[in-house]
Amino acid sequence: MQKYTEFGFDVQVELLKQGLTVPKLAKKLGISSQYLLDILKGNRPGNKQRPLIANELGIKENEDDRKCHKK
Repeated sequence: MQKYTEFGFDVQVELLKQGLTVPKLAKKLGISSQYLLDILKGNRPGNKQRPLIANELGIKENEDDRKCHKK
């Protein structure tokens, strides 16, 4: 099982807090669940999607270290 990046971990924590799932978030973003998982696990950079993911969940992504922080 592949581990999540720091960003991916933060997103997963926020999904749990909000009662959302990866498929539900992917649908809101208009992307596939697999693509979202690839971003969260670091398999794909998702440079365009990462800010959208952070915005949708209400978290702030720090561009310097690619880590999410609460707003």
